[in-house]
Amino acid sequence: MSYWKYLHITIFVFALAGCGSKKSKSPDFDPESIVQIKGQILDPDGEPLSNTKIELRNLRYYAYTEVNSPLPKFFYWMFWKLAFFMFPAYETKNDEVKEQANYFLSDVETDIEGYFDFQIKAGNLLRDELGGININLLNAGDGMQDAYIKHIFVVSEQVSELGSIQQCTLGPFSITEGSDSIDISWQSPATEVTQYVLKIADADNNYLLWTDRFEADTNTVSLAKAIFGTKTLRIALEAYYRNDVSWTSLCLTPSQTFQAQSPVTNLASGAIARSPQIEFDINSLTNDQYNDNSYFDAFDTLDLVLDLSADRTIQGFNLHNLLASKEASSIELTAYCASESDPENFDVVLGRDLSLKRFFAYPLDAPVTCRYVKFRFSQSISQLQEVTIW
Repeated sequence: MSYWKYLHITIFVFALAGCGSKKSKSPDFDPESIVQIKGQILDPDGEPLSNTKIELRNLRYYAYTEVNSPLPKFFYWMFWKLAFFMFPAYETKNDEVKEQANYFLSDVETDIEGYFDFQIKAGNLLRDELGGININLLNAGDGMQDAYIKHIFVVSEQVSELGSIQQCTLGPFSITEGSDSIDISWQSPATEVTQYVLKIADADNNYLLWTDRFEADTNTVSLAKAIFGTKTLRIALEAYYRNDVSWTSLCLTPSQTFQAQSPVTNLASGAIARSPQIEFDINSLTNDQYNDNSYFDAFDTLDLVLDLSADRTIQGFNLHNLLASKEASSIELTAYCASESDPENFDVVLGRDLSLKRFFAYPLDAPVTCRYVKFRFSQSISQLQEVTIW
């Protein structure tokens, strides 16, 4: 059992907002009273995970979602608020400020039968705006050499009985490079999976570059290399394998790093963007900084035009960290192209009405040559962090 030698529990403090009629608010507790959280951990073979250290952590922000809920609710909240919390290699320190995500509370060791029992003063538990308290159980795989699991649930009783939680094992995945793509494949675990979530970061600074959800019958994903440019990637995969209205379980692979041997250049690198709704030129959309604090965080605009400085043949484009309103579930995007010789004549090259999520890749039906690329949105966008074009 050395593979699962160290386990830690993270406690999330938030409500089940965004789950339709299944919203949940944890009870109000006397701040001086004790909230008890207990259960049993089983290894992937169903045997008790005995004498294993586990850890309790507190998360301020809402991050719970039903596995089958629409993507926008998951991505708007999980990745907007938590950024790189999903990579355990970057959440192992215990010196967090209490108001920040992943605040360390306590740790215990399971007994010979795999049982654990946390007793936490209620006043130490952070809540979100709706007063919800959630818990996330993880083993302490570092995310690079060791796999790990999560179990997330809502605290609905002062004595929370988790029952038996059996871990699943999601083995390593493979990464291969095609002429225009990065192809990722994996083996399905023995445990029945409900969905997968793929997360890709800049390995140098942990900035989130891409994430998406895939159905349970998927085991191969092909992504355009142009999404990532010349960056060295850190790639992690999560498998959701149990879910209910108030809890869900995940198993995760160790993350891997990857560097494309023949990366695709971003044709929009350094391009200036303009909008009729904005009085100044926007330089931050193409500066290759995916977590740049100086990027314009409140566009509130319907149109953006990128000047590529000269006619270029383009095959597609990517929008990173796109947000409209929190309530929006879809957005219509139309892309136009105008040449250097006729800059006022924009032709439509792509038009789609899409479910709204944070990261988009749009391959064109056929290559087009243009200097100016216009994006028109059906509703004002509140955020767009980076645009790449290939």
